Amino acid sequence: MKRAFIFSMLLGFTPLHAGKASFAITLKGAPVGYEVVEDLPAKRGFRVADTFHIRVNMLGAEKEMRTVLVAHTDPRFTVEKFVFTMQTTDQNVHMEGQVSEDTLEVRLRTPTGTLLPRRFPLHGRRVVLPALLVPMIERGAVPETESVQVFDPSVLNLSPGVIRKEGNRVVLAHTAGRTVYEIQDSRVVAFSGDLDLRAERRPRREVGLPEQLVNLLERYAIRPQGSVFKIGKARRLVLRIFPVTDDVVLDFGPQRLLRRSGDTAWVEIRFRDPWRPESRDTVEDLSPYLADDPYLQPSDPVVQDLARQITEGFSDTVAMAEALLRWVFDRLAKVPSVTIPTATEVLQTMQGDCNEHATLFGGMARALGIPTEVIVGLVYQNGAYYYHAWDALYLNGQWVWVDPVMGEFPARTNHLMLQRGSLEKQSLIMPLVGKLQIVVE
Repeated sequence: MKRAFIFSMLLGFTPLHAGKASFAITLKGAPVGYEVVEDLPAKRGFRVADTFHIRVNMLGAEKEMRTVLVAHTDPRFTVEKFVFTMQTTDQNVHMEGQVSEDTLEVRLRTPTGTLLPRRFPLHGRRVVLPALLVPMIERGAVPETESVQVFDPSVLNLSPGVIRKEGNRVVLAHTAGRTVYEIQDSRVVAFSGDLDLRAERRPRREVGLPEQLVNLLERYAIRPQGSVFKIGKARRLVLRIFPVTDDVVLDFGPQRLLRRSGDTAWVEIRFRDPWRPESRDTVEDLSPYLADDPYLQPSDPVVQDLARQITEGFSDTVAMAEALLRWVFDRLAKVPSVTIPTATEVLQTMQGDCNEHATLFGGMARALGIPTEVIVGLVYQNGAYYYHAWDALYLNGQWVWVDPVMGEFPARTNHLMLQRGSLEKQSLIMPLVGKLQIVVE
């Protein structure tokens, strides 16, 4: 996701009334829900309340997500503190954030009481939230251009960004995305961003949840061109993918970046057998892949005890890793989910999709001392690539991909990596969603 305060703007700024705007939300042209934002003058600046509510279809199941953000800002809409709640069909999450000197401190609490504290350095830039842009624009608080830190609470991502005016538009561009706000007569009439999301201003009585639900996964599926018969069957696969950004990770383990020209990249994906290593990955420091993590939670006693119970009697590391994967695959119900998963949360529900499977497996593997990384990208099945998450394990001197939700140990060459790491890292691929194209060479 320097403090360039414009003194003349502050002097000429006198809020006198509350502002309220409602928007109809579409994804790739299909209605999915609405957003309502209201700002009220407060003693030290503004109190902004934003509600975002959508309903979609995921693998035949109806899924809802409703987020409510209440932020307290200074007169320029710089964040001082906020409360964020996310209610989905599968999980309720509560988050509080506060800016203290040059640090954003965030406390995320999950339904089972798990507390995930995070600290983000601000490097001298003020913090803005995407939900603040509408009142910021309509109150005349947007400078010609300014470097800021943008925090998106829905994905726990803080990234450097820029706010700038471009004629009758205002652009918020940051590492994890770009949103363009369209302005008429000093009012935001629409805005659009990643995922082909578009919001159009409507009277409050005209916005709501759709009756006919869009199939979210199919909407963003990628149907590749070229020699598609090779996918998942060949031991070596070469793909041409475009457009790609500098924020993707295309070279790690079984996947190698062959070359790149402009926004087009060629990658090679090789099948790797954990029992018969054909190559070796030199890793100077494996400690990051064994470290404690607020999502994987390898130091949690429950995660550690269960991992040891599952692998009791095994002495070979590869056999231990496969036993963990088979347990996760067999025991977790395959249910499409909208959550911020942690290993302990998944053990409470014993269900989920690829994110929940990859998180629990990754936590237990690290708990046993097996270097592990969560991978996010695409998997090919039924004629299309779908967005997906799986794991990489360092076994016998090489990184091997495994897929807990598919029960694949090792994973086939139908997996294409775009990023790796925790939730905020995964959010960096959002600018590609709805745009990426794939050709099998």
